[in-house]
Amino acid sequence: KRASATAAVVLASHREKEATEEETFSRVVTEETLPERPKRLPIPWKGAGLGVLAAVAGIALTALAAHLIARAAEMPPILTLSVLVVGVRTFALSKGVLRYVERLVTHHEAFQLATNLRAELWLRLVRTQRRDGLQRLVEDTDTVRDLVPRVLVPPVVAIGAGIATTVLFAFIDPAAA
Repeated sequence: KRASATAAVVLASHREKEATEEETFSRVVTEETLPERPKRLPIPWKGAGLGVLAAVAGIALTALAAHLIARAAEMPPILTLSVLVVGVRTFALSKGVLRYVERLVTHHEAFQLATNLRAELWLRLVRTQRRDGLQRLVEDTDTVRDLVPRVLVPPVVAIGAGIATTVLFAFIDPAAA
């Protein structure tokens, strides 16, 4: 991926003829774009899914650690506790790794959304020939970019983790669900 980006930069820097500002402006203004209706913000489902897994790992870590403490109070042989210890370690590591990967994926999707939104808004700004909209374009796009990982993803993660926990309890004790 990095080699293709480098090749694109090399190819772009060796163009034979640059278009004048008038040619670029007339080409951009005459191009067709998407309809003018407002769009809903897409929820980054990959990041939300990883967030659900990280939340479930945290819930499992808490439950397993509590069970380990309760079983250790009975003073059984240490080998009977080793499976619980390994489970606590596994869920502790997986929670951190999953949370990190979730943040990477969610922010990547948010920046991709901001890039697409900025390009679309720029075309519309050029088409309407408004010269004062640049500052608003940057601020509004940055606001949308920041809202995606902070506002759209957490409710999806909470609902998904709640559903997963309820399903788990339904398997363990149907009366508890």
